[in-house]
Amino acid sequence: MRQEPGGAGSVEVVEGLHRAPGGPYRSLARLSKVVTTLLAVNIAFDFVSVILDVQGVQLVERIRAGETVPFQEGQAHDDRMRIAGILQVAGLVAAGIPFLMWMRRAYRNLGPLGTKWLRFKPGWAVGGWFVPFLWWARPKSILNDVWRASNPELPRDLLRPPAGAYVPAVMNWWWGFYVAASLVYPTAALEERQPSLEEIEGTFQQYAAGDAMFVVAGFLAIQTVLRVTRRQEQRHAMLLDSAPKPDAAATQPQSPRF
Repeated sequence: MRQEPGGAGSVEVVEGLHRAPGGPYRSLARLSKVVTTLLAVNIAFDFVSVILDVQGVQLVERIRAGETVPFQEGQAHDDRMRIAGILQVAGLVAAGIPFLMWMRRAYRNLGPLGTKWLRFKPGWAVGGWFVPFLWWARPKSILNDVWRASNPELPRDLLRPPAGAYVPAVMNWWWGFYVAASLVYPTAALEERQPSLEEIEGTFQQYAAGDAMFVVAGFLAIQTVLRVTRRQEQRHAMLLDSAPKPDAAATQPQSPRF
């Protein structure tokens, strides 16, 4: 920690940290309802995709067993898979935008909730999701800090989010399933070349595993949003309750003197 000259004297600076944004506290309650509702819709799309993925595996197994599968049946399944994929992407975008808004607000709330310094600049609450390789760690690190610094049992003023403090298992499991699903999901489309039946079956199995993990990650994401929102509301209520009360005598109107 050091002092730098400022316009009104000296300004306290903490090496390696960033000053938390000021401004009023903004509740996450309403935004969390939007986020959890859209996450639930996205879970439904992922669950339907799991069923279609399993049907794709069964379809290939029938062909490999020597059964003659009508072209119309295979085409119909491909059409359903394509529609499900479009719904998944639409659901991801629809849920992702308010989720990023929620996460950005939660991180910026740490200033009004008493934290003076942050490990990361507030912009990383959104930007961390879009930087290759960094997206595997930065968003989770920010949410860890949000959880730790929103503890209603901590003092009013915090220098920084408590390093290494408790983070609930649901947040760790959510991130683990999310990362695992992203890694398992196939990166190449079947239409790019003429694959063998074994490759087609393996790709369907990867889709099924990835979609199933996204379903679990979706449920855990809902719990994460709800728990972080509740925790920030509790800390905000604690700060209001413990705020210094104005002197009653000082606030009473004085009688005019003549």
